[in-house]
Amino acid sequence: MNHRVSALLASALLLSHTYLLTEVHAQSVPPPMTGQIDGSAATAILPADPAAGAGLVVQQGQTQVLDFSNGSVLNINGNLSNLGTIVAVSTNQDVQTATINAANIYNYSGATITSVLPPSLPGYTGALYTLSLVLNATQNIVNAGTISSANNLTMTAGGSITNALPAGITNITPTFSAVNDVNLTTSALANAGLISSQAGNINIAAAMASNVTSNLAINSIGGTFQALQGVINMGDASLLNSTNMNILGGGFLANQLNLAAGPLGNIDVITENLTATVNADCQNIHLHSQSGSMSIGTINYADDPILTHSEGGNLIIDLAIEDGDITLSSAGGIRAAGPIVSNFGKVDLLSWKDIEIDSISAGQEIVINAGQGVTAKSRLCCKDWPKNLRRVMTRVSPSGFLIMQPQIHP
Repeated sequence: MNHRVSALLASALLLSHTYLLTEVHAQSVPPPMTGQIDGSAATAILPADPAAGAGLVVQQGQTQVLDFSNGSVLNINGNLSNLGTIVAVSTNQDVQTATINAANIYNYSGATITSVLPPSLPGYTGALYTLSLVLNATQNIVNAGTISSANNLTMTAGGSITNALPAGITNITPTFSAVNDVNLTTSALANAGLISSQAGNINIAAAMASNVTSNLAINSIGGTFQALQGVINMGDASLLNSTNMNILGGGFLANQLNLAAGPLGNIDVITENLTATVNADCQNIHLHSQSGSMSIGTINYADDPILTHSEGGNLIIDLAIEDGDITLSSAGGIRAAGPIVSNFGKVDLLSWKDIEIDSISAGQEIVINAGQGVTAKSRLCCKDWPKNLRRVMTRVSPSGFLIMQPQIHP
């Protein structure tokens, strides 16, 4: 028996004197849980004939200036099809927002719809440099080029919003961008390009359903959401309405990713890269990141949160829920700066590397699996079940280490 295993068994004796079913094992650790991205990147489907059903067509090579100085709304009878450049302008200080309403809005590959003023725009002296842009489609918004705003960019679609290239076109990144906030409202969002806020937030809300709970489906395989100076918000921040969220793929680069699904909403997320601290209000959450250091802030209402992390970086967490089970799995390390609490449920931690925890309190059971070692700064506590049914089990690989305060309380 090697010295590390002896130390583990000694620790087991020290820990188990306070309660019967405390176990410490030196054996191989099972692999971490993983999430699979089952699908492909979205593609833009654009009409072969841009003029079909169009109320306004801008041809390739043309520039159309839309002047909103005398009114902030342009209603198009039919579709907006743009293959060239559309520039929204206002020389009226009372008109700070340009709004375009259409049945469908199609922005073809290489085309631009913008409220960002070009270096020179003859005939529009005094045009605002901070004009916000609003695009509303009763059906769909499809972008294979660039849609940008000098201030806020707001898009609403009764059907879907797509930011992607048509099949067979490469070497161009379709983009939604704004100096400040990007606001998207739809029930289906596909992003295989870049959605970016330079100095504000990205806000994504589900189109309101007639029933209590709305649905928000996001396919972001190969795409990126970027708000480096702000946060990414999804759902109804007021929590007055619940939203079921299904998010597949993508990179989420921001200070925070706030998922407001509400007390009846469920969240299923598998990301390709997540560098934001995740906060959630939901009934259930299954969250997986394939890369990046995944940091968990607060999760409210969740019954049985499952948080997993595939490769590289660490899973960083400070989590408390009222009841239900907490499952954490990481191919990297797990770092818990504060207590992990499930008042009436179970806590299950699995890491192929090391686990550093402050304290864990669970109503039923605590199971810890670590490939390299476990460091616990404070206590492990199972408090509500009868003593003969409670269990704290720690499994560390034979070459690993265990550093734990001898405070396992019944």
